[in-house]
Amino acid sequence: PTAISAGGFPQLHYLPSRKQFLAVGSDTVAIFDPEKYLWTDAKPKGPSPKGYDACGCHDTKRGRIYRNDGDGSKGERLMAYDIGDNARSHLKPTGTAPEPANTNAAFYEYDARLDIVVAVHFKGKKPGIYVYDPKSNSWADPIPFPADGPKFPFAANTFFNRELNAYFCHVAGDSKDDGVMWVYRYKK
Repeated sequence: PTAISAGGFPQLHYLPSRKQFLAVGSDTVAIFDPEKYLWTDAKPKGPSPKGYDACGCHDTKRGRIYRNDGDGSKGERLMAYDIGDNARSHLKPTGTAPEPANTNAAFYEYDARLDIVVAVHFKGKKPGIYVYDPKSNSWADPIPFPADGPKFPFAANTFFNRELNAYFCHVAGDSKDDGVMWVYRYKK
C-alpha cells in the first residue's frame, strides 16, 4: 500500500480494540488498517506539534496518545492526540514538566495500573524521572537520578513490563560497545 507520511519520526501505536496501527507524527496521523491493507490520513483537528522524533505513549484509559512537544519555548511541552475526537491539543499541565526530548534522550510509558505517565529523561538540564497525572493534568516534582548512578549517553532500547511493573532501558553510546541495562520501578 501507499503509506501516508505522518511527519518526522512518528510514533507507531497498535490499537487492539480497533485492529489498526496509528503513526502519530508532526504533520498528521496516519492510520493503517491491516485487514484492508490501506493507509488513511486522519487529518486531525487542532495544533500540529513542533519538532520531530518526540517521545510519547498511549493512554489506554482515555483513548489518547501523549507527545512530548518539541517546542518548549511556550512551556507547553505536552500534547495529546484524542483518538475518538481525532483532535490534537496542548494540555498545558501544571508542575515541573520535563524539557522537550527526542527518543534518544527519553522515553514515556503509560502505567494503566496507577493511571500515570512515567517519563524517564536521560539527558538535558535536569535528567530524572517525571510523573504526569492525567486526572489532575499535572507533573509531580521530578525524581533526580542518583549522583553516583550510571551516565546515559543515549537511551537506545526501552520498554515497560507491566507484569513486573518495571522499566527496562538498554543505554549505550552510538556505535560503541559500552551498553548497560538499567531497570527502574516507580512506586507510588
